[in-house]
Amino acid sequence: MANTNHILHYPDVKSFSDFASSETFDYLFSITNYSVLPAGLLKLPLRMPINYHDAPLPRYAGVYATTWAILNDETIHGITWHVMTEKVDAGDILKQVPVPVKETDTAGDLNLKCYFAAVRTFSALAGEIRKGTVTRTPQDLNNRTYFGFSKWNNKDCLISWKWPASGIDAFCRALDFGPSPNPIGRPKAWVGGDMYFVKKAEQTGSRSVLLPGSIVAVGEGTFRIATVSDDIVLKGLTKIASDGAATHPEGIAAPRGGGYTIPKD
Repeated sequence: MANTNHILHYPDVKSFSDFASSETFDYLFSITNYSVLPAGLLKLPLRMPINYHDAPLPRYAGVYATTWAILNDETIHGITWHVMTEKVDAGDILKQVPVPVKETDTAGDLNLKCYFAAVRTFSALAGEIRKGTVTRTPQDLNNRTYFGFSKWNNKDCLISWKWPASGIDAFCRALDFGPSPNPIGRPKAWVGGDMYFVKKAEQTGSRSVLLPGSIVAVGEGTFRIATVSDDIVLKGLTKIASDGAATHPEGIAAPRGGGYTIPKD
């Protein structure tokens, strides 16, 4: 798209750094950028390098902030425009606004809310930059929480039946990025001896007497599963074949012998 519209652009940080080092400029903005910018690049702007972060710093520094907020049952999240320093997401705050989180929000929903909040606050920040009235507020790093790439230790994104229904619901929503690329992975579940991708988990508000992981009922393309709390209904299932191929079943047949308990973690 940049080529089509004749917009100057660079394919990577190094080539951009080479270009920037030959220019004189006041501000450098890093917006929805997943690369840590080198210290040399941060020193180039005459005034300050500014970053957009989709979290209420100093909380949720790092990556996948909206996913972690949903997993942690946050009701209020937020966005921050801050000065970039060599320490990731630790620079002075320039603008920050709260963003509400609904109990049904997915990561995609919350990302969109954050983008809208960022656009609104960027307009205000740009106005302050023009007027020279920008206020810098140091972060209280004693309250800092950091979520790096290594923090996500469920590499297979596998649902555990040791989790309560609310946790399974949150897990599926936290990994639902809507039409945007999924940077983490899709939720998966062992059911009836087979592995499935799971699009959505719906809480039932009622509990069966079966062991966690047992199939309570089978619907058209759905399973109702017992958990350590209330039953959960898994929807939008895609069966994963033994060779790794994924298929979309028109319907799911109940396994012979009734309820089935998945292998223990």
